[in-house]
Amino acid sequence: MIAYDLIVTSVHDRADLLERTLRSMLPQLDQPPACVLVHEDARPGREVVEGRTEEIVAAVQRDAGVPIKLIATRPGTGLALALLRLYEAAATEFVLYTQEDFDVVRGVPIAGTLATMRRHGLNHVRFNKRNTLPIKGHHHADARKWWTKKVVEFDGQPFCVSDHIYFQLCLNRRALLLEGLKEILGANPSATRIEAAVNHWFNTKHGGGCGSVDGDQDARQTKLKTFIFGGVDEPRFIVHTGAERRSQGWADPDHDRKHGTVMGEKR
Repeated sequence: MIAYDLIVTSVHDRADLLERTLRSMLPQLDQPPACVLVHEDARPGREVVEGRTEEIVAAVQRDAGVPIKLIATRPGTGLALALLRLYEAAATEFVLYTQEDFDVVRGVPIAGTLATMRRHGLNHVRFNKRNTLPIKGHHHADARKWWTKKVVEFDGQPFCVSDHIYFQLCLNRRALLLEGLKEILGANPSATRIEAAVNHWFNTKHGGGCGSVDGDQDARQTKLKTFIFGGVDEPRFIVHTGAERRSQGWADPDHDRKHGTVMGEKR
C-alpha cells in the first residue's frame, strides 16, 4: 500500500462541520491515512471557544484509531496560507484533501487510486460531489464554454479528464501543489481565490496555457493529468453540508442568490 496523509482546512466557527466531515469520511476510506492534519483558522470577529476543537479532534482520533494533528491559527490568515502550511506539514507523496464541509456518502477507493496515480503519473483525482455529468456547462448557449467529459482507462478503471484542479475531496501529488502554493504566495502573500490562482499557475507553467473548455481535453490528459474518478454517471461520493455557512469570506453574488445568504452566510 502507498501511504498518504489526509489534510483538512477548517475554520473555528464551523467545528461542528469538521467533526461531521471526519466522522463521515474516515470509515468510508478503504485505506486509512497515515496521519490526519487539520488546519483551523479563527475568523476575525467570531467567538473562539477554547479547547472545543481540541476535544473534537481527540474524540475522533480515539474513535477512528488514526493520529490527528491540529494546527490552530488564531487569528486566522486565510485559506491560501492554511493550504501552504498543510502541504508543508504533510510527509507523503500524495495527500487526500478536503474542506470541513463535505459528508462522504459512500466508500472511497483510495488504495487502488493511489497505485494508479503513481503508476501513470497522475497529479489530481477528485471524487465528485455530483453524479458525473457528460458535459459541464451545457446550460450555456455558447458551446465554447462547455467541457465534454473524455473517458479514459487506467488499469481497467475509467476516469474522466477533469477541466481543472478542484478543492473538493481529492487526491493530489503533494510536491506539485506545494510548488504552486510557494510560488503564488511568494509573489503575493495575501493571495485570495486560491483555487483559481493555483489553476492559473498550473495551466500556465505546466500546461503551456492549457484551459478548461472543449479542445483542451488531450492536453489536460497528457500534460496536466487531472482526472475525476469514474466514468460519466459515476455516482457522487460527497455532499456539501456548508453551503449556508461559506468559509471563504469573499463576495459571491451567485452563491448569495442561490442560497439566500449575505457574503455567503445566513443572517
